[in-house]
Amino acid sequence: MPCRLRPWGGRWLLSGLVFLSLFWVGSRVSHPAAPQASDRAATAFDRNRMLAHLARRVMWPTYVELATATQALPPLATQFCAALSVGHLTTLQQAWRRAVAPLKRSEAFRLGPGILLVSAVDFWPTRPPLIEKVLGNPQPITEEFIELVGAAARGIAAIEYLLFDPDRGDTTIIAQFRDGLKGKRRCAYLLGIMKHLAQQAQLVENAWNPSGGNFVTELALAGQGSTTYPTVHKAVSDVVNRLLAAVEKLHKDKLGKPLHGNGKSPWPESVEAWRSGNSLTNVMENLQGLYAAYAGLDGTTDGPGFDDLLTALGSPLAARITQQIQAAIAAVQAIPPPLRKAVVAHPQAVAAAYDAIKELLILLKVDMTNVLGVTVDFSDNDGD
Repeated sequence: MPCRLRPWGGRWLLSGLVFLSLFWVGSRVSHPAAPQASDRAATAFDRNRMLAHLARRVMWPTYVELATATQALPPLATQFCAALSVGHLTTLQQAWRRAVAPLKRSEAFRLGPGILLVSAVDFWPTRPPLIEKVLGNPQPITEEFIELVGAAARGIAAIEYLLFDPDRGDTTIIAQFRDGLKGKRRCAYLLGIMKHLAQQAQLVENAWNPSGGNFVTELALAGQGSTTYPTVHKAVSDVVNRLLAAVEKLHKDKLGKPLHGNGKSPWPESVEAWRSGNSLTNVMENLQGLYAAYAGLDGTTDGPGFDDLLTALGSPLAARITQQIQAAIAAVQAIPPPLRKAVVAHPQAVAAAYDAIKELLILLKVDMTNVLGVTVDFSDNDGD
């Protein structure tokens, strides 16, 4: 059955998998035996104000955007399946891209209820055999059926598989949806996984929402009555570790694996979202989400962020990290699209971005954590 929100002790917690995920993350954040030196040095800097700004102006709005964008998908899928025209397919593809943008930005701060997105809707890489198995299954496609097919056969990557074919084009996609009973099942499946995506995105947004699960306040009031974060240091550690996990994934999986493959030749098919050609856009959204969470960027407004905390601690790292994030963004922008072809035709450009992100990872994982007194506690599989 789908995950549901239920009241407990005056607060709202996600049941099932989400509750376990929340417990798991909380249990892995280290508790310093005594106040860190950085804590004593930062008395003039209000870390709760920083956390409140990040929660209310950076993180939660991203989940609101995701929920809104995914809610638009099922109606457009219904219209597409009724018309089966190139115009309707293009509209649906564009709507998919709009939903992917906040999903990828959120990778930099998937803490608390945001962890649900990892297993529920953002499984990667795509598993075509499992998707085709679902398409060949005669069982009616219901909400319960979609819950049982597994993460690899639903979510954003499965939708991409059904809507994009860079080699054969949109006419082939439409022909598959017109193929009699097989085409009708394809439509039912597409609609089912889009509804599931929208439901999961709404669950996460509700859990962050001050009027719902209110995880925004849990983060903002760390050390001041928060159940999830009994100390402000624990909250800072959690946010930093999610930032690190996102950069590590960028470096190792999203650029490193396609560029280096088996160590002898590139592996273009390991590129995320290669069917839609959205790979480089996804990487850019990852970096933009990271930049926003690091610097407290709310659109064009620069609020309190980790750069300000580092400055308050008297560290020169703030400017260095900002410059390196910008260098990584510029290096990714210099890669000729699509990334699937660039790893073969323009490996130097991809390698330059890979190296820029590696340098950023070192600055964050070694230098920043040392200054902040944060213990690195994510595994290589976090966020997968």
